Amino acid sequence: MHAFHATLDATDAALADAYLARARVSKLRRLSALIVLCALLIGILITIFINDWYAQSGGGGAGWVFVGIAVAVCAVGGVLIDIVYRREL
Repeated sequence: MHAFHATLDATDAALADAYLARARVSKLRRLSALIVLCALLIGILITIFINDWYAQSGGGGAGWVFVGIAVAVCAVGGVLIDIVYRREL
């Protein structure tokens, strides 16, 4: 039970609880979609690295591929931390 329930009648409290539950589900769906997009990016970057396609990009080397993989892994880690440690809305 939330602290604001003391000032609300039963109908308003039920509506607030329903809204908060729906908001939690929506947040989890958005974060899960972000994980999927980052995983796809990681897969693409690993494919580029394995096939040596980075060498055809004008001499940039594999550095940008490693940086891209690291950024995508950090993004997935950040989203997982957000899901695990911030369970409240």
